[in-house]
Amino acid sequence: MRQASGFSVFKFHLKCPQLGITHLSFADDMVLLTSADMESFWIIKETLGLFGELTSLMLNCDKRAIYFGSPPQQHRKDLSLTHEDYELFTRRICDKISSWQSRHLSMGGRAQLIRYAIFGYVIEEVQERVRTFLWSGKDEGTYNAKVSWAIICLPLTEGGLGFENLSTWNTVCLCKLWNIASRNETLWVKWVHTVRLKGGSIWNYKKRDMDIWF
Repeated sequence: MRQASGFSVFKFHLKCPQLGITHLSFADDMVLLTSADMESFWIIKETLGLFGELTSLMLNCDKRAIYFGSPPQQHRKDLSLTHEDYELFTRRICDKISSWQSRHLSMGGRAQLIRYAIFGYVIEEVQERVRTFLWSGKDEGTYNAKVSWAIICLPLTEGGLGFENLSTWNTVCLCKLWNIASRNETLWVKWVHTVRLKGGSIWNYKKRDMDIWF
């Protein structure tokens, strides 16, 4: 991939050219990063094909997915060979979720909804609303907790429901900020300093409208 990115027609993802990032790997999974243009897609396809020929390690087409930023819809369809195959399936799932009524859900159903909704929140107010919803089916008002929140946050194998402890999560996020402030030598920290902070200090950074919440 590093060699392939050297072709003149290859274009990096908008946030990746400064550090020359083309891919991120973990175990047997890989995220490929590129501009949404046909030439770059074709180079990646040919590179993966060559890799398969040399190593006999072939791409599992049943476990691949593509995610876009903001190219036009028609452009996405041109680049996504299976887009239409999943469109109807996705719409049916969204319609089903929209029809759920929390007051009619069992405790297990509420717990499942919470697992989907809880990701990414790190404030006490949200955690309190989660508790209220779990025990009453509403996100406001009084409730009678049957089990302590510490037990609820234990893994399923230990008798809990496997919820995230948001106070602990908040501490972890603060540690991530400290890694940035101390310039820890990781690719992510280097990326933040190069692309986001552009050499400035995290303590002086002013959030822009286009920034994600984290």
